[in-house]
Amino acid sequence: TARLTTLVNAAYGHVDQWVIAKSYLCPEASECNTTCAGKWYLQPFMMGLTAKALIRDWDVTSDSRCLTNVTALCDWIWANTMQSGNSPWYENCADTPANPLWLQGTGAAPDLALLVAPMFAWVALRTGNITYRDRGDTIWAYGVPNAYLGTGQNAKQWDQNYLWSFEYVTWW
Repeated sequence: TARLTTLVNAAYGHVDQWVIAKSYLCPEASECNTTCAGKWYLQPFMMGLTAKALIRDWDVTSDSRCLTNVTALCDWIWANTMQSGNSPWYENCADTPANPLWLQGTGAAPDLALLVAPMFAWVALRTGNITYRDRGDTIWAYGVPNAYLGTGQNAKQWDQNYLWSFEYVTWW
């Protein structure tokens, strides 16, 4: 539908703002932490959710932009957000994208690792490049045993870990 096309194009615009043009600034403190208002701001788990949506669209449309954009997300996450090679951080910001080492570290987010790992397996499957599989394995191997899997108020971590982790196994 026309609405779906609009939303897919917006998602590709997000990828561009995050890791290609690197132009996304947090508009105000209510949309990110107060330290990041007006700064270049990213959340790797949102990149994973966006990749999931774009891959689902690709399943139907074979949109040629998908592989390039999801690969760009994987490359950026691996190069800039990994904590000791195990898991991306939760969120962070910088004065400019020229300094991706950021103003403040939020530490590894194992509860969100499995929102990111599947896109690495998808890129590996589509390109035949096992580097993406190996990087996904690193994230997966950290996220599986270290994620919080409690219930109750923190049940969202359970949902995050299993949202599309089975696709990781399938694509691997």
